[in-house]
Order: sequence, then structure tokens, then C-alpha cells
Amino acid sequence: MAPLGSACLLLALAVCVYGIGASLYGVRRGRPEFSDSGRRAVYALAGVLTVAFAVLEIAFLRNEFSFNTVADTSSLTTPTFYKAAAVWSSQEGSLLLWAWLLSMWSSLVLFLTRRRMRDVAAYATAILLAFGGFFVSLMIFYANPFATAFTKRNDHEPRPDPRRSRDAPGRPGSAEDDAVRGLRRDPGQIGRAHV
Repeated sequence: MAPLGSACLLLALAVCVYGIGASLYGVRRGRPEFSDSGRRAVYALAGVLTVAFAVLEIAFLRNEFSFNTVADTSSLTTPTFYKAAAVWSSQEGSLLLWAWLLSMWSSLVLFLTRRRMRDVAAYATAILLAFGGFFVSLMIFYANPFATAFTKRNDHEPRPDPRRSRDAPGRPGSAEDDAVRGLRRDPGQIGRAHV
């Protein structure tokens, strides 16, 4: 599933680049079909990032510890309710969440204004896609949520052993580790990425 998620990120970046170009070309040359195509690129971005987010969510729910993000922020003993929320508990997952939310809200706004403010909407589309492209670029080149134990990590940390969970019996840990784990299971922390 990691290759599907990585492919979604690459496709999302290509969609952003295309949409920016089509929107700007359409508004500058007076070609509304290109501006409309740029708007549809935002819809496509929302669809592609929805698939990517679903892939990561499924990886958390299935305990796929080959994903570095899952191995770093989840465990076998984490209740399912918290695993579903753990997707955005890491930097990689938060970037994916924010890019997905940006694409969804952008799609809604552009859909509602599709027949009005055409000149301004084309520039707004290009700007929104530039923001989306920035987030997607960060995920591709810096904090890939679909990096696996078999891919190179950016931070030169040792790779987690996918056979051991964070809460495995006999694992040495400090009181600070226990406190951080407790925060991950506090119901108030589930919505922290949205605040």
C-alpha cells in the first residue's frame, strides 16, 4: 500500500503544477476552458489526496508497522479509536491532513463560485494549488508519510523494529516516554490538529 500512497503524492504534485499552469494560461489568454481545467485540477487534487489519506488511515488501523509513521506513533496496544486519530499525530500525517483539508475546502469554494468572479477565481485557483503543491512537496522530499522500513529515512534515526511495539513488555522506557504515551491516549488530544 505504501507504493500507492507515494504514487498519489507524485500524482498530486503533477496535478498542482498542471492546474497552476492551466489557470494562469486561461486567465491571461482569455481562454476560459483552461481556467475551468485548472479548477477541475483542484477537484482532482482533492480526490487524489483522499485516496492517499485513506491509505495511511488503513495502514494505522491494520497495524502496518512497515510504514515508518505507523511504527513511530502507534502500537499494538493502542485502542482502535486512538489509532484512527493517530494519523495526524506525526509531522508526516499532519502535513497530509492539512493538504487534504486544503484541497477539500478549496474544492468547495471553487465549486460554489464556479459561475462568478471568473478572472479572480483563476488566480485564486493558482494560489490554492501553489499552497497544495507546497504541502505535497514537503511530503515527497522531506516528511513522506509513506516511507517504509525499507526506504531511506531523512533524519538518520535508526529504523524502528516493526515486530516490536512501543508498549511491548520489557521495553526500557523513561517516565517521560510514559507521559507522552499517555497524552496520545487522552481523548482531548484527538482533535488537536483541527484547532
